[in-house]
Amino acid sequence: MPDIYAAGDVACFFDPLSGRRRRIEHWSNARYQGNQVGRILAGADGGYNRVATFFTESFGLTLKAFGDISHHDDRVTRGSFRDGNAIVFYLADGRLVASLHSGQDDETESQLLELVGERATASDIEVLADDSVPLGEGFGTPFQAGVAS
Repeated sequence: MPDIYAAGDVACFFDPLSGRRRRIEHWSNARYQGNQVGRILAGADGGYNRVATFFTESFGLTLKAFGDISHHDDRVTRGSFRDGNAIVFYLADGRLVASLHSGQDDETESQLLELVGERATASDIEVLADDSVPLGEGFGTPFQAGVAS
């Protein structure tokens, strides 16, 4: 409804990247939504315009999710969660819609955020699964931060 806003971990919102309404029950999302609603109420531009993220920590293992892991038609795993260093790529129609990962450095996480945000097209599933190959190579041209693959 016009001029009605909701923010928080139970607020259902339209996610422009996934193209559907979602609810992300995590404090970091609630904080981001509150910030955006505050911007709008103050007369500035605002709205949900980022790759959705959340994380959890259990028994010393941190898991992070970028994008929408609930709507996909294929999954590719690289590395091992048992070893604390893994990435699951969630694909829909051959495009990266989300990742679930653990044990990745800041550069890899930045690459994953950008690839999910671009809905990068997977070019070679076997390369995606091979953790000895640079991350971006499974998405066509080698990935460079700030440059579309």
